[in-house]
This record gives sequence, C-alpha cells and structure tokens, in this order.
Amino acid sequence: MIRRSIGGTVALSLLVAATATSAQTLPTQKFPFKSGPVTISSCSLSANGNIVANNSLQVKYFQNVPQRKLASVTFRVRYAGQTAVFTDVGDFSYDKAIDHKFNVLGGAPFASANPQVCRVLTATFADGETVTPEYAGDIDADSDMTPTAEETSMPGSAESRKTSSHPIVQQTYPYKSGPVTISSCSVNKSGNVVGNKSLNIKYFQNVPTRHLQSVTFRVRYGGKSATFTDAGTFDYDAPIDHNFNFFGGAPFTTAHPEVCRVLTATFGDGEIVDPI
Repeated sequence: MIRRSIGGTVALSLLVAATATSAQTLPTQKFPFKSGPVTISSCSLSANGNIVANNSLQVKYFQNVPQRKLASVTFRVRYAGQTAVFTDVGDFSYDKAIDHKFNVLGGAPFASANPQVCRVLTATFADGETVTPEYAGDIDADSDMTPTAEETSMPGSAESRKTSSHPIVQQTYPYKSGPVTISSCSVNKSGNVVGNKSLNIKYFQNVPTRHLQSVTFRVRYGGKSATFTDAGTFDYDAPIDHNFNFFGGAPFTTAHPEVCRVLTATFGDGEIVDPI
C-alpha cells in the first residue's frame, strides 16, 4: 500500500493495523499523558456524520527531555475496535509544541472524540538512542504482542516450528520487505540471555534513483514484539548495518528472531510505503 503525506514539511509514516481489539471496555485515557520522553497534551478525532473524518486524528505533544532532540516518534492509538501504529519523523526539540494530524482511522464508526489509547511505542533521539516507554496494562490491555496472520505464516521450514502459544516459523534471508531488503537480522548471547543493544539488522534500500528517510521495523523474538524506527538518509543499494537496544535480558533461544520485517518506509519526497 502506498500513501502520500498530507500537508506540512514533516513526513508521516502511517500504518493501520485493522485488527479487532478485545471486547474489554477500556477507560478513556486522560491528558496530559507522559509516555517516556514524550508528553501527549491531547489526542482527538473529528466526526463526519456518523463516522470518523479523514485526516482528523490530531496529536498534540512535546519532547520532555532537556538538551536533547527527537528524530522520530512511533505512536499507537486504539479507537472503536481498531488499532493504528504510525511514525512522526522530524526534528523535535525540548519543550517545543508539536501539533500534527494523521490520516488514520478515517471511516471508523464515530463513538467519541477521544481514543481509548494514545501512547508512544518508541521514540528515537537524534543520536540514535531508542526508548521504549513502559505502559500500564489497564491503560492498553492489548499490548500488540499477538502475532499477526502474516507473521505466523512467514516462509521457513517445518523443522523451525516449535510448539508454543506463539508459533515460530524461522524467517529466511535475504528478505525483501517492500523497498527494503533485509540481509540479516540477529541477536547476540550474553550468558543465558540476549545481550543489550545486540539486535543487529543489516539492510539496504532496493529502489533505484531514490532514497529513504525512515524505516519502521517490527521484530518478534521469544514471543515478544518490538516496533522501532531507523531514521537517516538511505540511498539505493547502500549497505546499512545498525544495532538496536531491544530484547536485552530476554532468555536466549536462538540468534535469529522469528520475524524481522518493515512496517512502513518513508521516501525523501514524503511517499510512504506499507509493504504487504
């Protein structure tokens, strides 16, 4: 799926996960809401008749860490039985008010002006440090850890399947995920656990004469999921070799995650691709 960013100079990486949430009634989130290095001042939607209007999800927020800048923020929003995961990419200084609209959840039945959940999944500072804020289960009972149908049917051998509540199918490489080809995806061992900052992804942009400015990955390892964004200037065929600080301390079972794929990729001209 391909989208164009709408308005402004900041590219928006958008992904709607059209998965039904549980029947559990969730409390409406209260604002301001501190979600790691980001404080969300408000999060709201507008109505168009009986449905949510297009491009009406408005998130007002600011970066709350002095003397630092954020390069990207990946949000998770739940509303009316749907979940949206999307990334805002830019140059976000301390205490600077940010007021952006996102074209997600349009067409959903309008139930309220406020989502049940509006929080930060990951935030990446300009120096590359990525933060994954903690959250309370009573705020967001569906933690986005459940494997998707796509992930439980990814290519691999029958021998790689293990009996567990999270079916494992070993992914093979190189793996083409839209405009990104992932050459390898691995973690290192430290004793009996995964080492800190040892998730290593080697990849390259596979579209000639173009460059990417951000890539949002989803990785599953040991039944847990991580969603994070790598921001930069990624030219065609240039090898990228980056480490990320996820899964550190998790029980080490294998050097390779079950899933390592691209959720969204944003080109320099603002075009956004959601690989199928």
